[in-house]
Amino acid sequence: MINPTKFIKFQQFINNTKFEWVCLGTLVLILIFFGLQLYDDYGLHWDSIAQLEIGRENITYVRERNESFYEFDNRYYGPIYEMFLFTVTEGLSEQQVFFTRHLLTYFLFVAGVIAFYFLVKRILKNWLIALIGCIMLVASPRIFGDAFYNSKDIPFMVIFIFAGLSLHLYLEKKNLGFLALHSLMTAILIAIRAPGIVMIGLTGILFLYLILFSHDLSWKKGLIHGLLYLAATALLLYLFWPILWHDPFHEIVKAFETMAHYPWLGGVLLYRGAFIEAVNLPWHYIPFWMLITIPLGYTYFVLVGVFELAVNLIESRSIKSLLSGRDLLLVSGWLIVPVLAVILLKSVLYDAWRQMFFIYPAFIIFALIGLKGITSIRWGKLTNAFRNGIIAIVLVIAITEPVIFIIKNHPVEMVYFNELPYARSEKLRPVYEMEYWGISYRQGLDYILEQNPVGQITLKIANSPGRLNSKLFSQDDRERLIFVANIEDADYYMTNYRFHPEDYPYQDEVFSIRIRNDTIFSVFRIAGSGE
Repeated sequence: MINPTKFIKFQQFINNTKFEWVCLGTLVLILIFFGLQLYDDYGLHWDSIAQLEIGRENITYVRERNESFYEFDNRYYGPIYEMFLFTVTEGLSEQQVFFTRHLLTYFLFVAGVIAFYFLVKRILKNWLIALIGCIMLVASPRIFGDAFYNSKDIPFMVIFIFAGLSLHLYLEKKNLGFLALHSLMTAILIAIRAPGIVMIGLTGILFLYLILFSHDLSWKKGLIHGLLYLAATALLLYLFWPILWHDPFHEIVKAFETMAHYPWLGGVLLYRGAFIEAVNLPWHYIPFWMLITIPLGYTYFVLVGVFELAVNLIESRSIKSLLSGRDLLLVSGWLIVPVLAVILLKSVLYDAWRQMFFIYPAFIIFALIGLKGITSIRWGKLTNAFRNGIIAIVLVIAITEPVIFIIKNHPVEMVYFNELPYARSEKLRPVYEMEYWGISYRQGLDYILEQNPVGQITLKIANSPGRLNSKLFSQDDRERLIFVANIEDADYYMTNYRFHPEDYPYQDEVFSIRIRNDTIFSVFRIAGSGE
């Protein structure tokens, strides 16, 4: 039995400010340490070169004002982060460019984790719960894996966190300094991905809440601050997005039209056992993908949080013991509005729900609301110490499961599914997209080069990431890799099973990567190759 006196002393200890900073600092140092160990383990994906070109073309336009930029295919893709990456890595070897991009993107993710800590601490008024939230954010396999090589969705998620924090600070202080900071974060957000405009809508909703319901802001001040926010955001966005410089009104409309219905060349994707068109997704596409790929323990806490809030609202009880009404509106809007926008606009989505990663921090906050709720109520005759001990055990189990998956399946931890889909199918490859990025080709090339230390090697690949990943090897090794169009001319065939979930007819599988019951990547030696 837990001694209540010792538990009270423990609570007093964790409420010590110095202990709080030690814990946060330790988490950050651990994240930095592992980032430095892991950043060069990951391969390249379909969009690695395209993202690099976005940065290069925009920087070239800034320097030279070349009109050929107006015909650049990806000119409407938010460029600000890619411009930063290109500037920092300019002059490095091709191999080091990509490794450095991975490291910088991961460090930005760590900065987002820190910002998330301060946001949650301000919303839920508990630093320990905020720290747990940071751990949950990191211990999410799909997020952690993408944190290194996904220079699109992870930066967008991180800046959304910063924008959420700046909005919260403004709502609390209502001064021009925090309004300017929020305008900056909003402009950067939109300049990374056009859907960041949802932050303007969310900000407007919160402004109206302050004016109409909480009466913390007068109509006059609200109108002035709202106009200043829009003007500052528009000006900063113009500065951060070079395609706007020559014709801002026409190009901004074109940018949002393009990104709302992005012309994805892939066309179809595998979802629930069938190939469907990306332009005709069912309404449940995003919610369902989240349901099966977020650790189940986190989802259970979210359900508890939603139940706790619903009971309080139905019984007309105050929710202030959990969070303020203003913060509930902020977090709810963050999680729900983007999903509704995608459904209503019939936006093109693909690669599971990675384009919606930016709503995941709000999901985690709801899980933390559930955690806070169950730690603040009495469990019959059980002592608080015993109750909290049980909660701690459940929490550790919930976090340990995805952490073990990350460790066991690195560096393809992004191919994570919880137990729900396995209840219906032992093998998921015929049912859902798995290794859609193509980063596993890096491991396949590693194996082939190790097995063939000298001479040329002919390779047939299932899709373009196979060739792209050769850029991560030395010039000598790259010259030995010969990519051929016909399987008859190849020594090896490599595949990540994208668009081809079925087994292949080749018998001599010499290397594979497996996730539970599924092979997500294979290298086959081709008969008659002379091996």
